[in-house]
Amino acid sequence: MGEHDGPMIRRAGARDVADVAGIYLAAFPDSLRDLGLEGIRPVAVRDIMAVCLDAEPEGFLVADVDGRPAGYVICASDAGRIRRAGLGHLPAILWRWVRGRYAIGLRAALRLAREKLMSWRHPDLPGADCPARFVSLAVHPRGQGHGLGRALFEAALDYLRAKGHTRIRLEVRPHNAAARRIYETNGFRSVGQVHDTRGPWEVMMLELGSSNG
Repeated sequence: MGEHDGPMIRRAGARDVADVAGIYLAAFPDSLRDLGLEGIRPVAVRDIMAVCLDAEPEGFLVADVDGRPAGYVICASDAGRIRRAGLGHLPAILWRWVRGRYAIGLRAALRLAREKLMSWRHPDLPGADCPARFVSLAVHPRGQGHGLGRALFEAALDYLRAKGHTRIRLEVRPHNAAARRIYETNGFRSVGQVHDTRGPWEVMMLELGSSNG
C-alpha cells in the first residue's frame, strides 16, 4: 500500500505485532476491564494478532506515524480463515495460558469463550453467510483525531473491493458513535444485533453491487 489520505498505510509484518498489541491495549481499556482482563499481559494480545496476521496478511494493515504503527485495521476476505488459523495456533496458546504467561484466570477465559459462542449463534441474521468482514480497527489514543481511523477503514474497504466482494459485514457497539459515523458515511446499514456477555453488537452490512466489484 502507499499513502492514503495522508498517513502511510501498509501491510503489517511480524515485526509489527508487538506494536499492534500495544495499540489494542491502549485503545480498549474499558472492554478489557469489562471482561476482567485489566492485568492481561501483552503476549496474549500479540498471540491473537499473530493468528490474524497468519490468516490473511494482505488484510492486516497499519498506519505509520513517525516510522511506527499508530493504528491498525484487520479485515478478512474469508472470515473462516481466522478460525482455521486459530485452530492451528491453539496448542501453543493453550500451553502458554496453562503456564500462566497470559495472566488470564479460568473465569475470564471461560467468559471469552462464551462471548464467541454467543456471537456465532445467529445463523438467520442477514449477512450471516457473508465471508468478507471487518474484524478490528483501532488507533492509539495519542494518534486519535488526525484521520487515521478513517484512512485505515477506507484502505481496508479498498482491499475487500479489490478482492471482488460485493457485500461486507462488521459489528460495532451501538454506543460507539464515532465508529458508526464512519461506517454509515461509507454506506453501511444496520441489519440487526447479536449479543455477548457485555450486551449488543450492531451488525452492519455494505452492499457494493456488482458494478463496483
